[in-house]
Amino acid sequence: MKQELLRVENIYGYYIKKTILDQVTLNFNCGEIICLFGLNNSGKTTLVNILSGLTNGTWKKKVYYCGRPASLNSPEDSLRLGISCIQSTPKLFSNLSVAENLYITQKVPLSKRLYVNHTRAYEQASKLFEKYQIDFDPRTIAADLSLTDQFILEILRATNNKAKIIVLDCINHFSTVSDITRLKKLLYDLKKSGISILYTCSKFDSSLFFADRTLVIRQGLLVKEFKAQNFDIKKISLYAIKHQNTINTPKKRNISSPSLLHIINMRINETKSLSFNIKKGEILGINNPDKETLYALAKCLSDGDIDCRFSFLNEKPVSNKRLSMWLKKKCCVAFDLSMETCLFPNLSILENLTICIGNPSFHFRWFISQKTKRLIAKENSNLIHENGEERDLIEMTIANNITIYITRLLLARTELVVFFRPVLDFDDVSKNDVYMQILRLTEKHASVIILSDEVGEMTPICNRILTF
Repeated sequence: MKQELLRVENIYGYYIKKTILDQVTLNFNCGEIICLFGLNNSGKTTLVNILSGLTNGTWKKKVYYCGRPASLNSPEDSLRLGISCIQSTPKLFSNLSVAENLYITQKVPLSKRLYVNHTRAYEQASKLFEKYQIDFDPRTIAADLSLTDQFILEILRATNNKAKIIVLDCINHFSTVSDITRLKKLLYDLKKSGISILYTCSKFDSSLFFADRTLVIRQGLLVKEFKAQNFDIKKISLYAIKHQNTINTPKKRNISSPSLLHIINMRINETKSLSFNIKKGEILGINNPDKETLYALAKCLSDGDIDCRFSFLNEKPVSNKRLSMWLKKKCCVAFDLSMETCLFPNLSILENLTICIGNPSFHFRWFISQKTKRLIAKENSNLIHENGEERDLIEMTIANNITIYITRLLLARTELVVFFRPVLDFDDVSKNDVYMQILRLTEKHASVIILSDEVGEMTPICNRILTF
């Protein structure tokens, strides 16, 4: 059992009658890594500001340090308790070297001059970098470092100032796999030395979840805590969207469910071929770093231009021609889920749901073409009133757009839906709207294929991920 270092109980506060944090309790154990996960405006940064003492004592809370009451009402109190907060903007002296930034004191008395013994600083910095296996030159100017390297330098400066708790509100700046790997190694080394670490996260990327505990915060409430051994990114995403008791979680699918489509050695272009098997009611992710290859695969499925060695439909062998006919009739490929390609703003909800259903010559590929843009422009030029009666128009939101689009697919009894990078350029809330609507398809036993060049986009929703 690890010793509890800091405990902040019953944090409560509000801005302009809006509650930001409501009875939040947070504890730190020695040598532990904690992930605070939440979407935008969930209260993560506010909690970080409270730990750094920037709230000027306007928040109700109880603080215990090593079991004894303590105060946390100013930055001085935070430093006194050994808390170092690193936020989204680096706080370095850009015109000083790496070693000077490491050993310059945070607070210098006015009666003393700011002095750094450069020779000794370079030697100690080299030993520190060697200890944590950081490839830094002590003489490098801080402004010449990359953004991620500047954050790593701030972490090292916090350890050099004998910080016992390090709070990172900058984890989203570590975007590449190599940067995240370097950060994880550094944090694990600090954990071994007994330092507690809290980092905030708002991305559904499995590489960012490496903590001993993951706390999910939603609208100022800590709704769930996950241990490392019980980590599940799907459950984390569901708790981040809504409370567990107000959401219908997807049922576990039987592994022995029948196969819908099995393709062997499907030719995509001159150099690439693919084999995959998808079951009924399953979400399959197909990953490839080349976007052009993924687009060519989506185009083959959209046009029904299939050239494969063997193919099985509903566990029965079929020819390429028969498979092509089935894809044109029962498969939909969505290249873009933006409102400009899926929603007719001057049509009612009923008209948007029923348009083109029952007419095989205008399949759903028709909605994702240049013709759609011309039709929308024509609809916008028409009058809102028709036959003297006013229609209920649709509110232009991502949630309404995705809901209507998925409902349209369900009414058409589509058996296979292929999404090409479905959450591209969406914010976290809109991404979760897309994920929840995709789950509606699988509840009606439709199969879903998600094509993306980023594994993090597919991890929260896919049952399996295939990389080729």
